[in-house]
Amino acid sequence: MPEKISKGKYLWGTAAALFLAACGIKWYYLAKLHYYIFLSDELFGPCSRAETIRLKEYLGSFFLYGDYSLGSCRPFFTSLLYILTFKGFGCQPQTAWILGIFVGSLLVPLYFLAVSALTSAEVALAASVILMWMTNYVCQSIALTTILPGILFIVGALLAAVRYHRGGGVGYLYLSGGLISMSVFCRYENVFLLPVFVGYEFLFDNEGKLFPKLVYGLLCASSCLYILYCNYHHTGDPFSVVRTQTAAALLGRNALPISLARAFVNVWELLLKLMGLGPLPWAAAVAGMILMIKRHKFKAMWMFLGVLLLPLFLTNEVKKDTFGLDENHFFLLALVALPMGGECIRTVFAGLGRRRIYGVLALGVVTVFSIVSFYRTYGALSPSDTDLYYSPKLMRLTEALKGISASKVLYIDSAVNGPGFFIQEVLVYLKRNPGRYVREPGGTEPREKEYYLLAKEGSLGMGPKEKVVKVRDYRDYGYDGLALYRVTKPRDK
Repeated sequence: MPEKISKGKYLWGTAAALFLAACGIKWYYLAKLHYYIFLSDELFGPCSRAETIRLKEYLGSFFLYGDYSLGSCRPFFTSLLYILTFKGFGCQPQTAWILGIFVGSLLVPLYFLAVSALTSAEVALAASVILMWMTNYVCQSIALTTILPGILFIVGALLAAVRYHRGGGVGYLYLSGGLISMSVFCRYENVFLLPVFVGYEFLFDNEGKLFPKLVYGLLCASSCLYILYCNYHHTGDPFSVVRTQTAAALLGRNALPISLARAFVNVWELLLKLMGLGPLPWAAAVAGMILMIKRHKFKAMWMFLGVLLLPLFLTNEVKKDTFGLDENHFFLLALVALPMGGECIRTVFAGLGRRRIYGVLALGVVTVFSIVSFYRTYGALSPSDTDLYYSPKLMRLTEALKGISASKVLYIDSAVNGPGFFIQEVLVYLKRNPGRYVREPGGTEPREKEYYLLAKEGSLGMGPKEKVVKVRDYRDYGYDGLALYRVTKPRDK
């Protein structure tokens, strides 16, 4: 069977089956959570803009005026993806779920193809199946974090580079450069992977000519050059948006640096949480890396040392406290560890039994154990876990607010916003513009003559002529002091 998987139509058929399975697993968990999750914070700006600005204006702002961030301090790709999707299908939670499931599931077949080209079909299949059930991957996919599209481009770039070095045309090399360049448009820190790809091409492609290598290097660096140009063009500082993003990360946090030793301890805890299987997978991955270095010498060492640049940079950011302790940032490291650990297990057990089938059986046992472990972990993450999902009381409140007719205007006071109750999120689930229907204190008053307002009791601050009627409160939902009001303005004579 492994021989069949590694060839022709079986390879692509397996990749297609893995994609469909990945979509089904995410949809199953989404249904289990009653279709309520916390969405990506990159969604709300595009949701508002998709309703007010034409697509032509967006593309013009990017290509003509260099506004590559499209209103966010982060790179543009995820925002543009949301904008295009909302333009076509409307700003509603179902659109966001389907986009996240579809885009996130693309990683599994790409990952399978890349790993099978680098190791073996059985290791690729085992690693891909484990990935499909990995708790962190499922969560990032459904919510479509900005990290995931960047990893899609990285894995695609790796696959294209492998195809080129296995005898493919120079087009695969250029495709690899374009894809790794696009990853920087998803996350700034992906720039640390560019030297890995460019350096490998210049050091180890002895048959390639110099001109294609130079073009490849330029393609890899094109996004960085464009970002620096846009920043300089608008502010005179090529690193202005990077500084803005750092300032946004520090906003509302202590930003107290810690020791480097403590930073590594924190990162190790994140890695254990990421895998959810204890330290054994990481130990097997290190053994697998040593095995690959013994086989491929300096080529493998160059790739592994290069890949470690990004985790070291992220560890330094943990030391400086410029982003929260979130295992999502180290997800790429888990993608490297899975096949390395699998290759170690396959080699050890195939060598002990002196038959290849023993290695395959060992991989199967590890895969089943991992799936059961991830399933139990994910099943334990009930909707009461507000770090990932809506709390039950917020679900009930949102369902109650859906009782307000779509023809009626509903605003939510900004004072209600807080951990576990992000008002833009609630507005999206109510299929209302999250940028328009937030009532800011001292901001522009609603234009409507009559509207509903969800606010804290005693904090309305209405004008003396406005008629305010309390419709209901939500104490029985677990929200003391939260009430729904109907506000009516005096009619003009």
